[in-house]
Amino acid sequence: MANAVEHAYRDREPGEVEYSLQRAADGSVQAAVTDFGAWQPPPADRGFRGRGLEMIRALGVAVAVEHAVTGTVVRFTVPPPPLTTAGPSADRATDAVPPAARPADLHVHREPGLLRLALHGEIDLAGIDDLRERMLAEIADADADTRLVLDLRQTSYLPSAGAGLILELAEHLRRSGRSLRLRPAPDGPVARVLALTGLDALSTPPSSTAMAD
Repeated sequence: MANAVEHAYRDREPGEVEYSLQRAADGSVQAAVTDFGAWQPPPADRGFRGRGLEMIRALGVAVAVEHAVTGTVVRFTVPPPPLTTAGPSADRATDAVPPAARPADLHVHREPGLLRLALHGEIDLAGIDDLRERMLAEIADADADTRLVLDLRQTSYLPSAGAGLILELAEHLRRSGRSLRLRPAPDGPVARVLALTGLDALSTPPSSTAMAD
């Protein structure tokens, strides 16, 4: 739906988006999202964007994208999660559960040799530009040898645009000889998105995540 909202009616009058969700007997969920706007093909050079459909294809099966002059329909099925009898991990027990949905807010924690930027809530399209400016300003004020950690344990939603924001921050730091490390809640939805997009390579190893909450 975020893709439809952002792309279908760009440079046009606002329009409608319809969706449907149906749960099958095996626990899978069949989803469909329909808009009545214009199809926006993915750019040849995606840069920091254009990963929405890629994430859908990684998460779902039977993915179909049907687009015409009257709009676009995206259909896919999310298979049921695998059955597990494992109990909660130690990391899961000690990490806080993401909060209820609300726009993301930036919490800045400065510790000796460390700048930890914690995002609480949902990263959404409406607030992403403000988050970018605030995080870049904090990074610019940090000393060159300061470790930089993006704490996503309290982030409840990470869309394609949020993954793009992380890529943008990582590239910005790489150009100045620095790096960005991520700290998601283990096994949560944000960690799954990071794994799907390859951004889990930026995650902080468990042995080095001891930092103040």
